[in-house]
Order: sequence, then structure tokens, then C-alpha cells
Amino acid sequence: MEPQDLRSLMSRWVTGVAVVTSTDGTGPRGATTNALTSLSLDPLLVLVALDHASNTLQAVRNSGRFCINVLAADQETLARRFATKVSGEEKLAGVPHQLVDGVPVLDGAVAWLACELDHELGGGDHTILLGRPIDARLEEDAQPLLFYGGRFHPGALRR
Repeated sequence: MEPQDLRSLMSRWVTGVAVVTSTDGTGPRGATTNALTSLSLDPLLVLVALDHASNTLQAVRNSGRFCINVLAADQETLARRFATKVSGEEKLAGVPHQLVDGVPVLDGAVAWLACELDHELGGGDHTILLGRPIDARLEEDAQPLLFYGGRFHPGALRR
């Protein structure tokens, strides 16, 4: 199996879209990801994966904290912006956010979850981060940004 085969197959798995943020002495950082999930309820743990070359990964390691910002249906431009390799300062410039528990929380997100880094594992060309949730908030009526077939889709969930 070739990498493109796996990418094509996994593009048929609908995911949400999130921006993982952190900050350290070099400033704020952020990266778009759809590689995340809840992992455990006892103890509370979440899992996110970041590329080894990500400057956000380095900020998480330095600070010991990160935030998962679940993007809303109208935040595709943020998903694209944080998927680039520009500096964290450029990514966050002009993006409304606040610091909560020492991590950037993006305004308008469907939900956010601030975490302390529990530990990390190797995962091919990515690093798997396990985090212990310390604070969170969600917007009950917000619709999520979804990713399917290699494209973004505004959420259209029914309750």
C-alpha cells in the first residue's frame, strides 16, 4: 500500500477540524489537525497528533500545555491559516483569542479544551500527545467545521 492509497481511504472518514494552540517563551503557536480523540475517562485523557516539525509541538513541550480549539462551520479560513508553516505570531495576528490557563483560546470555536501534557509517544512522522483536561467550554448551538473527501464542509448536524 502506498501513502496516497491510505490518504485516499482515510479521506472517507468524516472528522471535525481543530486548531491545537500553545504558547511558550517564543510566543503563541497553533496548528490545524483532525488527528484527535478522547482517549480515557478514568483518568481523563485526550489524544492529539502533531507533525514532528511543528513549532506548535515545540511550544507544547516547552510549556507543558495545549488547547484543542474545535472549529465552527464558519472558520474554514482559520483552518487553512493554521495549516501553513508560517510563524505562530503570523498565524495568530489579527485572530481574536484570549489566554486561558496559559494557552490561546480562539474566539468563535464550537468548543475548546485546555490540557496539561501528560506524555508523548512516537507515531511515524507525527508525535502523539496525551493531555489531561484542565478547563473547557462549549457553545451548545454552534455547528462544527467538518473534513471529508479532502475538503472542508460546514457542519449540518441535526439534533
